[in-house]
Amino acid sequence: MRICFILPGETFSSYFLMNWTDLVLKCAQRGHQVMVSQKPTRRECFEAAQTEEFDAYMCIDSNAVFQADDVFKMFESPHDVTGAMMMSADCHNLTCGRTMESLQHNTEMYVQTKIHPSWMMLHACPEGWNYEDPLEGHLDTR
Repeated sequence: MRICFILPGETFSSYFLMNWTDLVLKCAQRGHQVMVSQKPTRRECFEAAQTEEFDAYMCIDSNAVFQADDVFKMFESPHDVTGAMMMSADCHNLTCGRTMESLQHNTEMYVQTKIHPSWMMLHACPEGWNYEDPLEGHLDTR
């Protein structure tokens, strides 16, 4: 799979960098081709990435708390836009509008909802999207 990681921001924590390094190594071990688009804004990242074709775009904000396996689960999704419940580094923000309480009563693996681009996998960049608004997609509840 050819993956473009969209990494907006200018400052990345040591936690982010350690997990990012692990993710890139595991991508290489699994045979994925990785490209990184890192600019101050998400819009600039996507505009820079439009020069090539990719199977997926993975948006990870600099304050996302993640592990490599979290990313690989999202790659398994059959949906065009997939997100997951992800906590921000300040432990105050979730990346989608659902609460953990509402998900506890759900038996579906994927729940349709608005997905925030701070932690989202896309198979294609939707035309007319401004890169900051949430997109209609599916939340991986695993």
